[in-house]
Amino acid sequence: MSLLEKMGDAAVLAGCEEDIKAFDAVIERLQGSKTKNIAVLGEANCGKTELINMIAGKEVRKPTKLSLGEEPLMLTFNSGESKPEYEVTDIKDSQYEEAGLSFYEIPIDMALDSDSGQVRPMLEEMDAVIYILSAVTPMTALDVANIEAFVNKLPLVVFISKTDLLDSEEDYQSTLEYIQNEFSDRFGNTICEFFDNNQGEAADAIVGSLKEISLDELREFHIIRIEQQMKNLVIERLNEQLEELDKEKKRREEEKARGDAEYRKKTLQWESVRVKMLEKEQRVMEEAEQKLSASSISVKKEMKKELKEASNKKEWMERSMKHVVRGEVENVVERLNEDIEDRAKADAAWLVSEVNRQFGVKIQVEDIQLKGTARTEGNPESCKEKPPYQKAIVAAGAGILAGGAVLSSISLIPTCIIAIPASVITLTCIKGSMDDLEKYNKKLIRLVEDYCDKVFNNLSKQIHAGIRKYYGNITECIRKLSVRDEEDVDMGDIDERRDKLSQAIHQLQQAL
Repeated sequence: MSLLEKMGDAAVLAGCEEDIKAFDAVIERLQGSKTKNIAVLGEANCGKTELINMIAGKEVRKPTKLSLGEEPLMLTFNSGESKPEYEVTDIKDSQYEEAGLSFYEIPIDMALDSDSGQVRPMLEEMDAVIYILSAVTPMTALDVANIEAFVNKLPLVVFISKTDLLDSEEDYQSTLEYIQNEFSDRFGNTICEFFDNNQGEAADAIVGSLKEISLDELREFHIIRIEQQMKNLVIERLNEQLEELDKEKKRREEEKARGDAEYRKKTLQWESVRVKMLEKEQRVMEEAEQKLSASSISVKKEMKKELKEASNKKEWMERSMKHVVRGEVENVVERLNEDIEDRAKADAAWLVSEVNRQFGVKIQVEDIQLKGTARTEGNPESCKEKPPYQKAIVAAGAGILAGGAVLSSISLIPTCIIAIPASVITLTCIKGSMDDLEKYNKKLIRLVEDYCDKVFNNLSKQIHAGIRKYYGNITECIRKLSVRDEEDVDMGDIDERRDKLSQAIHQLQQAL
């Protein structure tokens, strides 16, 4: 099973498929090769080519001061192996052939990623490393960084070059001591052998040291190490994504907290504006009520005047009163509607200004539908009772006739005497009828007043309804506006992705 198959979805989530494929190819070559691959590494102009020539026993490449842009060199000993990315030199040498060694001079930028410090696939194919330190500039910061990348990952041999350029034996010994102490201080108890070009047969000593390495054990360890390294890389990438998701979640939570605080603030502001609009609406109702009350008094006065002047009060009440009242009321309604609409427009303009100023919502007064109506309904009371004054006239005539008839039957009484009691009786009847007439007129006046009260009460309800409709349309238009700038923050997608990444890490740890 390939490394990519072992890692499964975790590699896809981490975005490491190409890296893992490259290392799968490295593992495949390691499993198929019977030759120990030895990398020769070091900074530019440190003496890599000199060591390769020393091992080859002849000059296979001319040394250069700069190795940048050079093709990596593969030095084999009758192995027959070749690699397309290397310049291959094959030498027939039974000693090295028996050792099963191939040497690779690799520019440091091809072996290590200077930004991340990670080992590149080209170096991962190696079974051991010969790192070259110049005796002239030993253990530079770059040397330390390079060694840190593969120390304790691959068997390491240190070759100290250019010792022949030192001035004295004392300088030579102090340089070797300095390098070994620095190496020990920086890399602890790392097992490492040191060689230098001042030693006789240094190349043979290096080869002899490398021959002791067990290829099978080394490859098994090497493959396990690569798998572990790639597992760590994938887990690192997944954890980086988890960290980014946590940051995003925190950012969204902070954004939500800010949004909630702003929402509460704006809600309070909106509530304040709404209360002010209710106060304005109430003032308009109170003013309308005052105008209706004044109009009611005026209309009642006019109706009573017309009632008094009417020759046939019954007919006036039955036919004329409701038309006269309706005409008066329509005039009142027209004036009130104009006043209410003007006030509503002014209050709508105020509200729009406040919304634009406080909430940054750009609307126009024209966007608000200002519609409200008030209509009067109801029929005038019918006056079905017969007018009392008609009864009074009939009663008065009957009294005169009755009195005259009774007295005329007494022949002894003079006519003048008869006339006196008859007149008294008639006056008495008329006086009673006049009292009834006054009561009747008061009743008619009460009927007129009751009718006007009924009409104006009905009118008041409709005017109030019209005002509420006006202001309801105003606030309804604004109510539809959201005072929250952003939509509610959703954490679901982050939690879902986080769970998937955590599960991938768990599965990867179980698989490898």
